Amino acid sequence: MISSRQTQMKTEPAGPRSMYNTINEAELSEYLIYITCPICEEVVSNNPVFTPCHHTFCGDCIREHIAEGHSSCPECGRLVQLNQLQPNSMAINLLNTLKTGCIYQANGCTWKGKVGDLTTHHKHCKFAVAFCPYGCATKLEHHSLRAHMKECEVCSCAVGVVCAESVRCWFSSVPTCQ
Repeated sequence: MISSRQTQMKTEPAGPRSMYNTINEAELSEYLIYITCPICEEVVSNNPVFTPCHHTFCGDCIREHIAEGHSSCPECGRLVQLNQLQPNSMAINLLNTLKTGCIYQANGCTWKGKVGDLTTHHKHCKFAVAFCPYGCATKLEHHSLRAHMKECEVCSCAVGVVCAESVRCWFSSVPTCQ
């Protein structure tokens, strides 16, 4: 006798299944917690590794953390040494096989690619949205931010870059620089 599960399996279309299926934003957010470096807060890159306490980091980030004299895991505080770091092959496989679209798809971005390329794409995505750091509440495409900052009327220092005084003003919610 054939079970209903076996019947379902027989009625599925034949053909090879791709391991490069594109995941949507909701699915991506579920995976990102496992492949986001707690140090740089980006998708892990540069040969992801895990510590003896099983926390995953970018290889460069955790090595730099240890080289700076920190001897504990940034996540849990357990002792960690360079010779204890192990390649995280599961993270590497996820980065190289999962595909996704850009999180700025609603703004018009049509990019699709490997999750491992997501951070690089976001740094250059012309549809990325940013807010003025001076607090004028202007919402801009990422590539327009620097030009806006040179002309922003909230910061009266007219330096055209993020000066220390304007950052102080921004954090203290003072609308203009001295």
